[in-house]
Amino acid sequence: MSSIQPEIVVGIDFGMTFTGVAYSNRNMPQPKVIQTWPGKKHETSRKVPSIINYLPLRDDPEWGFPCQYSEGKKEWFKRWLEPEFLDPLRAAEPDSDLPSTAEVRKWYKDYMRCLYLYIKDVLQPQMGGWESKRVEFLFSLPTTFGSQAISTSLRELLVEAGFSQGRHTIEFGLTEPQASAVDAAKDSLQTFENGDVLLVCDAGGATTDFALLEQISSENERPWLQELAKIPGVDVGSTNIDLAFELLVDERLRVGRVDLAENTAWTMMHSAEFQEWKCSFGDRSNEDVLKFLVPVPYLLESVSNSQAGIERGKMAFSHDDFRSLFDPQVNRIIALVRKHLNNIAQDKYVVSPVHLFSSGAS
Repeated sequence: MSSIQPEIVVGIDFGMTFTGVAYSNRNMPQPKVIQTWPGKKHETSRKVPSIINYLPLRDDPEWGFPCQYSEGKKEWFKRWLEPEFLDPLRAAEPDSDLPSTAEVRKWYKDYMRCLYLYIKDVLQPQMGGWESKRVEFLFSLPTTFGSQAISTSLRELLVEAGFSQGRHTIEFGLTEPQASAVDAAKDSLQTFENGDVLLVCDAGGATTDFALLEQISSENERPWLQELAKIPGVDVGSTNIDLAFELLVDERLRVGRVDLAENTAWTMMHSAEFQEWKCSFGDRSNEDVLKFLVPVPYLLESVSNSQAGIERGKMAFSHDDFRSLFDPQVNRIIALVRKHLNNIAQDKYVVSPVHLFSSGAS
């Protein structure tokens, strides 16, 4: 990292399902989050979908919200950025439609190019002199990326996407769970003492990560967090809930002998209705909702099928149906939290209070 302090710092969290961007300069009391995105001009969102879509008659791809429900979109490709993960999958399933490493790298580079141009459009009017400013783009890395080479590979793609033009630099900072730990500690109402241990669970779109850190402080110095152990991420996340829903819909259509388009379950899984029910499941506002209704594409409202659970053109799901989608993911997370807490208890060096935080939303 350069010894010259940047004038603007832009933090980018590229996630499996969504990407967040925050920025700050020397005169700002705290960072600001970009909340206005293409395709959502009249609504605010703290994150933009990590999606890109290539149209046959356009040179520039679509990205984010405008292609959120497009059939040919490229999504959930973050996990494939590391060849050590993708190559064994392709070798085990040679006839599958898994993308090549070259394809995934292109999707990432093109998505980041679109993101860079939009960040520039947002910040240039506010900051002025964009090309002449010392701008540091700070990226986090997931713990599931096991090789050091991945950061070098991603840096090359980010350079090609435009992030290092002029006086701009690219840095890789905290891992994603470490960043979540800092954020959790900063926003917590609890007071931490020297030697306190923080266990943070960061549940995301594709993976769940953990960070185990100890607060270190000495007299007249700002406290900081020291990582006690590196904990690998696990394949637990909201995309698994989506896939389980898709399988459930497929099974219902088969049992009910409902002959629709092959991608009906996929379309329903991506629908705004299912995604909204999923994100709000467990809220008190839904306690009195007897059924979660998701429209079946191209099915008339007059159509009902009890075996498929279809009522007037919509497929109905009970709380137990949704719980069956969540429970396998939640139970794995609980088991992992207990495992890590047990490891802490058995560590004779850890005798201070342990604070458990959870973060992440997809």
